[in-house]
Amino acid sequence: MEMDRVPIEPGSFAEAFPMTAARVIVTADSAAWAEIGARTMTGYATSVIA
Repeated sequence: MEMDRVPIEPGSFAEAFPMTAARVIVTADSAAWAEIGARTMTGYATSVIA
């Protein structure tokens, strides 16, 4: 299968909808606080298809 001239092997990709991405810079007083902020912002990074 090909999508936008890119070959896709069967069974290798399962997304059925467009995806959006963003880059975020997290700043904090320490690495520990930066990690806490990043984890809180992103949650569990799961998606639900309903």
